[in-house]
Amino acid sequence: PLRSLKNEILFLTLGLSILVIVATTALGVFSTKSAGNAAEDATSMVLRRQAEDLLNQIASSAAQQQDMVFEQIRQQTENIAYYLKNVYERPHMFARNSYWNFDDRVIRKDGRFVNISTDISTFHIPDFVILSQEEKRTIELSANLDFVVPNILESNPNIVAMYSIDTAGVTRYLPNIILGELGPPTYDPRPDVYFAPATPERNPDKKTV
Repeated sequence: PLRSLKNEILFLTLGLSILVIVATTALGVFSTKSAGNAAEDATSMVLRRQAEDLLNQIASSAAQQQDMVFEQIRQQTENIAYYLKNVYERPHMFARNSYWNFDDRVIRKDGRFVNISTDISTFHIPDFVILSQEEKRTIELSANLDFVVPNILESNPNIVAMYSIDTAGVTRYLPNIILGELGPPTYDPRPDVYFAPATPERNPDKKTV
């Protein structure tokens, strides 16, 4: 009986020891895993914040660069507008008839007014435009854009094209894409977004829009 009691106590003690060891091991594994998860979460959060900061910096830098691009385009647009204003207001200072004469440059093709492919600029003349001598002169004067716009287009790849639309609805467009063959003869650009937002009625302060 004494030996049997000792054996039971021994087995009980051994069992408790094993249970303690298992529990301790499990607790250690759980603690280690919890610490690892916490560390992983902390690292992930730090990396996420770093990524967000980097993306914000990239976005801010890109926005600043685009602001500079648009500001440059705005300035160049205002320069062209000022130049063309002087052309129309002081036509005697911009006599270019020997360079671009309406009757020599404009031809009729399939009911459309078109220009030749070797011209620097192109134009669209709607079929409702009355081609009086005054309007022909206005179209001739707009050819003065040939002397300044190509350099702007060449130096700024962000600008696809530049154009001017007079009050009769005639468009002078650079580069030369033979616009007269592309635009419908009946198309009137004046009510469209290319003209209307800049009119005195819509833009009395003459801002670049």
